[in-house]
Amino acid sequence: MEKINGETLKGIAGKPRRYILVVTASSDDLFSISMLLQRFAYPVCTAQTAKQALDIIEVALPALVITDLVLPDMSGLEMLRNMKGDVRTLPILLLLPGANEHVEKRMVEIGGSVPCLAKPVHTEDLFRAVQAVIETTPRAHLRIATALPVSVNNIQLDAAKGEYIMNISENGVFVRMLKPLRRDDRVSIETNISDSAMKIDAVVLHSRRAGEGPFRDPGMAVKFTAIAPEDREVIRKFIHNEVTRGIPAESE
Repeated sequence: MEKINGETLKGIAGKPRRYILVVTASSDDLFSISMLLQRFAYPVCTAQTAKQALDIIEVALPALVITDLVLPDMSGLEMLRNMKGDVRTLPILLLLPGANEHVEKRMVEIGGSVPCLAKPVHTEDLFRAVQAVIETTPRAHLRIATALPVSVNNIQLDAAKGEYIMNISENGVFVRMLKPLRRDDRVSIETNISDSAMKIDAVVLHSRRAGEGPFRDPGMAVKFTAIAPEDREVIRKFIHNEVTRGIPAESE
């Protein structure tokens, strides 16, 4: 089983993992972008030269290559031209140091346009760009794992029994609970985030009980139908702070 950066590139039952390859000579960019991608739940491999990147791609194809325009041994565009065969059709995100009005013209050299991200890379921009390039159903909002206490329809769930908000986004939550409500049921969600108590109206999108499928948590996914703007902002900031924890602040 092949390994890159010390990580196995095959997962359960020998299936290839959908890893993202980040290529940049900047140690700071490499750290921040890789950490963000991992917190978006993507496996990541890294390279600081085009040669390292090409060697990695020879071992296992990534789902996406995020690369600097300028690398120590060749440009990002030259690296793309050095990819063999079908590898040149790999999804690419090109990192650019600010605005560059000549980029589209240079893309013609490799047979088409390439999505670009301006540096410094901002969290939400990176998330949306990655989602748009490699996901068949892109998410509109960041979602993170958490363990927030919660009340459902004015009944406090028992965290000791493993009942809590398991995932959260600006748009809804997954409540891990042993006896979830049914699809399309209306529900009231109460929780406390960053010392802000909130009560949110929602609807159940889907639910599953314990034992309905291996390795699947019982509970229900709910979509917010009525939420105060200030509560949505608290959730947005909470998610952003959790995702960027320990990563140097982005420059505006």
